Amino acid sequence: EASLEALRAELDEVAVRARAEADRIAGVEGVAAARARALGAAVARDAMPMGPFLAAFRDVLDERPSRLQRELRRGVKWTSRGIERGARWAARTLRGRPAAPVDGRALERTLMDAEGAALARLWGDAFERCVGELRAALDAEALPPDAGAPLRARLRGPGAVPATAALAEARGALDVRADLMEEYAAACRRLIAGELDRDPSGEWLMQLGVDALHLLPLGVAGAVIVHTGGLGADVAVAGGGALSAAAAERMSRALGTGVASAARRRWVELREVELAEAALHGLVGRDALAALRDARAAREELARAASGDGPRRTT
Repeated sequence: EASLEALRAELDEVAVRARAEADRIAGVEGVAAARARALGAAVARDAMPMGPFLAAFRDVLDERPSRLQRELRRGVKWTSRGIERGARWAARTLRGRPAAPVDGRALERTLMDAEGAALARLWGDAFERCVGELRAALDAEALPPDAGAPLRARLRGPGAVPATAALAEARGALDVRADLMEEYAAACRRLIAGELDRDPSGEWLMQLGVDALHLLPLGVAGAVIVHTGGLGADVAVAGGGALSAAAAERMSRALGTGVASAARRRWVELREVELAEAALHGLVGRDALAALRDARAAREELARAASGDGPRRTT
């Protein structure tokens, strides 16, 4: 009985020490995590894509027109797709230019380019502040060697990582989950439909505007066909699409700033966690971050094991 009681007391001490070490490791990691969260939110706000919002705006209005408008848009879309196919055929057969392969990740890559640029603009100050905060945290907290050594090597001495290399690590960690754009577009559709239901007074004007948006790429392509015999129609369709996107952006402002602000907030909610994780990889470094997390997980597991039921009393 005395041996069992002594063993329980020792296990309690092990659990207390393990929890204390896990808390110290979490505190140091939390310093960088707080800076990374702020950076992720700022990058998300700065690089929010307009494409899904504008597509949602047009989709919602497409779902609410009169029967005549619905049939008109169906015909315009069919004709526009035919012109686009014809333009690509002309480029391929008459100019010998092969059709460009469809890039299913083009939108995601464009988004990551924009986020990388925003991250670069905000990185210098955030990195310097984070390095200072991490050095102070390491000085204040006595971390076990397996947790603290990789981070100390990254922050101090001749092997210290410069801001440019850390930024490259953060940009290399950027990625976009497959369902992000669709989830955001669905959220935008709900916001826009709710606003139109709340105040339908200007919807008929927006419906006329959407008719013009569908006709605009077709009109630009038609004008080019007249002048060039069709060889420039593929360029015109793309240009018309850009023009219609710009027009849709102007029209969407009629919804009011509340919808735009809500859409931006929703985007930040959906994207900031992934951006913060990428920023954390740059601020702390992949190896140092893995060492911190592995060491913390090991201490937490040890604390759980040591604070269990322990050896059972026998009779």
